Amino acid sequence: MNQEISPIGIKNGVRTYLHLRPFVLVPDITLTIGLYPQPRSDKAIGEVVRAHEREMREVEIGNVQAQSYPDRTLVLWECLLHGFVSDHQAFLRTLSYEQMTTAAYSKKIERS
Repeated sequence: MNQEISPIGIKNGVRTYLHLRPFVLVPDITLTIGLYPQPRSDKAIGEVVRAHEREMREVEIGNVQAQSYPDRTLVLWECLLHGFVSDHQAFLRTLSYEQMTTAAYSKKIERS
């Protein structure tokens, strides 16, 4: 895997600009809880009497700018996560990404 900044060797073809908005799906669930008059001996204070799940919501977590080249090279030059996304470095490590520099991670992708 090339981890250095270097010129792209492609001289011909179409370079495609990409502006991506990554998101996560968040469940939208409403629970109706029936409370007991007094806590039970196991310290339970109530129980779920009804659960209603609506369609998952898309929550945008950042912005990405990239360029795609005909040889399937993808160059990311801006990958910014919104402030509420915490500890993205640990998340990337769980997906087998390795830190290249202070603010860049990479992962080797096997192609068949």
